[in-house]
Amino acid sequence: MSAKSAFLSEKTSNAEGKRWIGLLAPARVDEWTGYRYYEEEQAMLFVRIKNLQQADFSIEEIKSLLGRNDDNVLAAFERKVEEQEQKLAKIRKIQKSYLEETMEMRNKGARDGIDEGMIMI
Repeated sequence: MSAKSAFLSEKTSNAEGKRWIGLLAPARVDEWTGYRYYEEEQAMLFVRIKNLQQADFSIEEIKSLLGRNDDNVLAAFERKVEEQEQKLAKIRKIQKSYLEETMEMRNKGARDGIDEGMIMI
């Protein structure tokens, strides 16, 4: 192990690591403290995995990005942002439709003289 090794506490690695089984194995685990030690390169990989996971990439997507360079990873983040923006736009459109439809139904009921609390569909 190089002089530039990093470690994660057992709590950190277990809480997050269970979702990453098979993605990153520590170079060494301290038997007394449970700390998992990683080589510098592994620590960089951990950062990549952690950030991809936090951005809602699937395990399959993460696996496909592990051997890629930073430009590919950043491009994947851009695609993920675009996907999320499209989802958000769809939700906002549905929200607007909901508001318009409920207002229209309330106004129609008032215009048509339907008893309060009753709605005609």
